[in-house]
Amino acid sequence: MERKTRMTIPIKETEIMKLSQPSSAVPKMDRSSSKPIRVSEGGNDEHNWIWVHNDHIHVQVDTAKGALPVIEARHPISLIVDGELVEGPYTVKGNERMEWKAEDEPLFQILVSEDQMKVFLIVRHTQLVQPRLKNTEPASKVTLELDREAGELIRKLELAEVTQELSQLSISYNLDIGNIYQELQEPTFKPVLVAQGSYPVPGEDARMELFFTEVVERGFMEVGGGIDYRNSLKIPSVRKGQVIAKKIKAVDGITGYNVHRQLVIPPKPQDVNVIAREHVEQQGDTFIAMKEGRPRVTGTHTLYLDISTAYIVSGDVNLSTGNIVFSGDVMVYGDVTENMTIEALGTIYVVGCVYSAVLTATGSIIVKGNVVKSKLYAGYCGEKVVRIQEGSQALSVQLVHLMEAAKLLTDQVRQKGQNAAFGQVVKLLVDNKFKEIPKLIHKLLVHVHSVPEQDHEAWQYLMDKLGMFSDVSKVYSQGSEALWMSLLYDLKQTVEKIDNMKETNIKIDIGQCHLSTLQSQGDIMIRKEGVLQSDLRSTDNIIFYHNDAVCRGSRLEADGMISASIIGGVTGSLSQLKAKDKIMLRKMYSGRVCVDSFCVDIVDVIENQTIDKVWIMRQLRTS
Repeated sequence: MERKTRMTIPIKETEIMKLSQPSSAVPKMDRSSSKPIRVSEGGNDEHNWIWVHNDHIHVQVDTAKGALPVIEARHPISLIVDGELVEGPYTVKGNERMEWKAEDEPLFQILVSEDQMKVFLIVRHTQLVQPRLKNTEPASKVTLELDREAGELIRKLELAEVTQELSQLSISYNLDIGNIYQELQEPTFKPVLVAQGSYPVPGEDARMELFFTEVVERGFMEVGGGIDYRNSLKIPSVRKGQVIAKKIKAVDGITGYNVHRQLVIPPKPQDVNVIAREHVEQQGDTFIAMKEGRPRVTGTHTLYLDISTAYIVSGDVNLSTGNIVFSGDVMVYGDVTENMTIEALGTIYVVGCVYSAVLTATGSIIVKGNVVKSKLYAGYCGEKVVRIQEGSQALSVQLVHLMEAAKLLTDQVRQKGQNAAFGQVVKLLVDNKFKEIPKLIHKLLVHVHSVPEQDHEAWQYLMDKLGMFSDVSKVYSQGSEALWMSLLYDLKQTVEKIDNMKETNIKIDIGQCHLSTLQSQGDIMIRKEGVLQSDLRSTDNIIFYHNDAVCRGSRLEADGMISASIIGGVTGSLSQLKAKDKIMLRKMYSGRVCVDSFCVDIVDVIENQTIDKVWIMRQLRTS
């Protein structure tokens, strides 16, 4: 019968180094070398025994006297009694027919890593011998074992046998013959790397290189012997004609190959779609500012480059200025006073303080002074813009259904050999099935007109188009299908425009706050004394910069981490801090801390502590 001397097994690389010794779990092919055994019965009144000698098993059993002898086979020997394979110890009765056979053990194994990138050789034995049983003395318990030294040598494991097996597995490239030869001469009986493929080199995604900073500097400058307080915020700006960005194209990766010489393709690098808006010109992969202002990047999947126009308030925002809604940055050199609102499609800068007001920006909100009894929303659209988006979305949905119904009805009329004007078909449908459309047009037009005069330019295209449809009877008589489709296009453009108004690197950056709500689609930064009785919510991090900044009676929640100084005090209401990553504290008197879904109440003072899930679990176990 053919003798199997090798084995190949696909295996995870993390498991390869564990295979330093032969294992009975490795699959094997049986090779029969069994010998019939004659069993002796009786003949000894004092002993029941088993004796292994010269590959024979001798048994003496007297069932009337003493305990019956027990026999067991050790791998790779198998014991067969009366034609049945026996597992574990077997009690001999005295009248059985017993045989043994030795399973073939592979001289070596070829292991291929799970990713098909590495090949390992494990030498199990360096020579193949005729299996012989190890002799024993007569005993009541005997274990059948191989005598590897006494067996007759059949052949030795040679280099050619290993390389032939590798070749049959289509592994012939990048072979380390030296490692194979060394292992055969001085075997370690551990996995040895004998071949490996070439890993693919990943490419580089396309990216945008910006030639302007997005950081707003905070500081004072000395002008003519005095301090210039009005210009304490240094806002990034560019000049007309200045190169503001360049697109770096994607770089393809390098293809690799596995141990079978099969190609391994690296992932395709991601491209980035960049669109230059009205005040930016694209020249190849370069983007140039066409006016002076603050450069900004908006959008998520598609990036938009724009130059934001600033609306500047030289003093306070109050009843004399009115509420401010502007498609760009808003800069206030004074305070924002009670019950006032600022909505910006850009960033809001306030040199003074904010009192009982609402500030909403698609970009960041930066307040140099204090925030008291106010609501700040960074990375969100303002109320009026949200109404325009919602109204545009609702009207566009109705118009899509109207156009589909009009086309279907027109086709039915034509099939009857008749003609109907498009306006006539639309009027019939609007009067009977789409009665909400005139109401939606009027409502959206009101929302657009409610935008302050200084911001009309940003929405003029939509005002003009909706104005054409305000006289419905005129549209029915003169409006073509193309005119209705152009309205639908403008509405969809409006929805997309507002979706892409969110800027990158959004943050709320203030001195301190009291009785306020802060929500940011980026970081929240507290520069001065801290926060009192306020709610702070950040999709990134919340950071207190002042070493003695306090947080009392407040609720802080961050999707990243929280870095704070002093939480709570000897007296006062408790604070709750929740972060996805970790919480770093200089001192905490009392309150509740949560990391991810793990929470614990702090009742004793802790200092200079980094709180993560492991720390909280430890506190819960010891409490």
